[in-house]
Amino acid sequence: MKVMIGIAAYEEEGNIENLLEFLINDSMNYIDEVYVVSSGSKDRTDDIVSLYSRKNSRINLILEDKRNGKVSALNQLLSILENDYDIMVYMGADNMPEKGSINHLLECIKQDDIMIVGGRPLPLNNTNNMMG
Repeated sequence: MKVMIGIAAYEEEGNIENLLEFLINDSMNYIDEVYVVSSGSKDRTDDIVSLYSRKNSRINLILEDKRNGKVSALNQLLSILENDYDIMVYMGADNMPEKGSINHLLECIKQDDIMIVGGRPLPLNNTNNMMG
């Protein structure tokens, strides 16, 4: 079974490196490729992902010239999934999975009677403000 990680990113220079490091250290035994769709990022997001893709051939950057949003990124990732992969784990670049969580999701989806699985985000920001 071929597995890909699909990541939607827009100006995530503060997060993308931590996410890619996590995936390399925690999940590359379970997945075949990582695709990052950077949608019109003007910060260093593209440079950071490019650096990682040069160091690891299983990390791929897809550039959109302008900000097209998550739906556009998801559609691009689904077209890759449709042709080459059996499973996609989709996330935003501002997500930070818990250690072992991607493997847990994959173990669940491999069961015959399950077609979709998901997790719930836990905020990492300060809970003393209205966004936490």
